[in-house]
Amino acid sequence: MQVKQLHILKQINLSLFFFLVLLGCSSNTNGYQVKNGIYASKLDTVSTLWDKIFGKLGTTIGDTLELDANGSFESRSCGGIKYGEYYQKGDSLILQVERSLYFKNDSADNNHYTISYFIENENELYVDIDGYYFNEENQKVKKKFRTHLFLLEE
Repeated sequence: MQVKQLHILKQINLSLFFFLVLLGCSSNTNGYQVKNGIYASKLDTVSTLWDKIFGKLGTTIGDTLELDANGSFESRSCGGIKYGEYYQKGDSLILQVERSLYFKNDSADNNHYTISYFIENENELYVDIDGYYFNEENQKVKKKFRTHLFLLEE
């Protein structure tokens, strides 16, 4: 009798394990769908301000991202403009950059790469980027920056 009960418990545990694996592999883990429209960064939120004060995270402001219904996007920042196609994969918005224009040297390139934004809720996206800045001693310092975008208009 104990052998049969042990066998049943193993099957239940195995079934529970596969159920949890399938649950974790769902197509959209947070349930939010990205909306078409214009997203823009704002002034720091309390949480990003806290991280900024203690040196863990820098933030960017003035960035915009326009998502069109046809699957194309335009992303603007202080450094330039990026164009391409986008799609949603689970709780991420994937930008496939096809063309970039840079303000600093008036150049353009057609290097293809992807940028992955996390969909925080139905009106917010963010991406963390490893970048550099120059401190007070003019030393180049590596730091993580967050671009946090909010839906302005659909």
